[in-house]
Amino acid sequence: MPPSIARDEVVTRFRAEAQARRKQLSPAERRALEEKLDQNFHEFFSSQELAQPNQIWAVYRPLSWEWDLTDSLKFLRSRQVQIAYPRLLNPARCTEGMTFHLADDSRSSDWTPNSRIKSLLEPNPSLPAIDPAQLSGIWVPGVAFSLQGERMGMGGGFYDFFLSQYPSVKRVAAAAELQIFPSLPGQRPDEPRMDWIVTENRVLKTGRA
Repeated sequence: MPPSIARDEVVTRFRAEAQARRKQLSPAERRALEEKLDQNFHEFFSSQELAQPNQIWAVYRPLSWEWDLTDSLKFLRSRQVQIAYPRLLNPARCTEGMTFHLADDSRSSDWTPNSRIKSLLEPNPSLPAIDPAQLSGIWVPGVAFSLQGERMGMGGGFYDFFLSQYPSVKRVAAAAELQIFPSLPGQRPDEPRMDWIVTENRVLKTGRA
């Protein structure tokens, strides 16, 4: 078996096991964890003074398995931070990248389903686009993270490609403790890492930060 195939199998199995941890939470446990995580994420941005007027931060609309950070998003808006959301240029090819658009999550006309993942809502391409180099930071989703800031996503590669192209953009992830591991399998030395990972219990700061 070629090493690349073996690596992919290990990563796929690990990703499934990490997702299974989250699925074991009861609805009540998930709500309580999500509330605490959102509170800590909000407090982190306030204490670090990362949310300044006229800054532009990229965030994401959560899928069903991702954490809802509504209060943290409201905090950014209260600080007059501009909010941009990603749109995949080609859902089948990560190297074509993402565009970022200013959008309001409360306006249904601002959103359209992804062509391949119908549950993924993306900003309408007619909305104002932001040069990614202007972003102050980005909220990065993930299935699993390591204590060193490593990240494992769903396997599409879009965030890894973006972060490798714009290394100066600050990277922050919100993750439950059950998503944190000592290390992640199959990681390459050049794969992008987070600056901070905020959990319901602590803030992990990596060497990048």
